[in-house]
Amino acid sequence: MAQVLGAIQLKGSVNGLTFYERYGKNLARKHTSLCKKKMYANPNYERTLENCMEFA
Repeated sequence: MAQVLGAIQLKGSVNGLTFYERYGKNLARKHTSLCKKKMYANPNYERTLENCMEFA
């Protein structure tokens, strides 16, 4: 995961990159097409959701 090392602090998505803050650090990562709604609606993620419920 990339870490932003500049004076400009961005939040949101720009040109395929997502900028966010976590634990007081500004981070950047590649934007994915998977979102919470798609994960809950798609039966392919059923097992993943079961594991999340068990270990959450």
